[in-house]
Amino acid sequence: MGHVNNITSLLAISGAILLWSASYVATKIAYAGFGPFTISLVRFVISSSLLLTIWRLAGSGKLPAKPLIKQVASSALLGITLYFVFENLGCKYTTASNCSLLVAAFPALTTLLELLIYRKKLTQLACVGIGTAFVGVALIVVSQGTGGAGENDALGMLMLLCAGVVWAFYSFQMTKITGKVSTFEITVFQCCFGALFFIPLAPVDIAQTALPTPPVIASLAYLTLGCSVVAYFLYNWGLQKVSASTAVVLLNLEPVFGIVWSALILGEQLSMLQILGGAVVILGVFFSARGQGGQETEPLCG
Repeated sequence: MGHVNNITSLLAISGAILLWSASYVATKIAYAGFGPFTISLVRFVISSSLLLTIWRLAGSGKLPAKPLIKQVASSALLGITLYFVFENLGCKYTTASNCSLLVAAFPALTTLLELLIYRKKLTQLACVGIGTAFVGVALIVVSQGTGGAGENDALGMLMLLCAGVVWAFYSFQMTKITGKVSTFEITVFQCCFGALFFIPLAPVDIAQTALPTPPVIASLAYLTLGCSVVAYFLYNWGLQKVSASTAVVLLNLEPVFGIVWSALILGEQLSMLQILGGAVVILGVFFSARGQGGQETEPLCG
């Protein structure tokens, strides 16, 4: 029976990763009706409303202590608002395939910044993993022009690297919160604050807003329900029976799924250099995670 539960949990985590991996494609499609900031505002207003309703029905409905609320708000500013500002801009200017491949390097970037800022001791394997991941990033960067081209690949990849830095500081902030309140409640209030912080940004791209077509509406619904709600529940349900180290390894499948979605739905093409770069990134992140003893990182919920 335990074996069956483990398989079910692995399938749940894989399902979450599959849903997250298509987020870059969905964001690309949504640009036909909305700008990057409006997409996130609509997405997180709806998802936070749904999660808040579930939280009130399932829990006590009591707010966390005021100091903790401030910490959650600051983490939301980093991990929701600023992260998706840069990720959405990156997705706007470069291909969905590049987004999938570069985001895969974020765990290694987080580990590198943790070493530089907090002087965290790393094993030789973790250092090799970080170096390998950034070799892969370099291959992806120099591959531009050999595969499908975005609107402005250089700017798009710069925005994605900025998103990676923001995500690293978000991860550092999360270490101050984790364990003080449930993961579900953290997610609920992060989505609420994240949506709130997007309100002053949305008017910036109001000129890009058009009458939404069915594909645009479907893409927004997918980002909201599929990525921000369903995938989150699948991932955390799966973690009840699967170790954090196994989940981290499975997260390396996200860029693989992502480039498949990009090819099937958007018709994007990858060069051999991009494929090689992506494979090197995934290998580096795997080494980095193994070198840290398989420590869990927050999932990159696309």
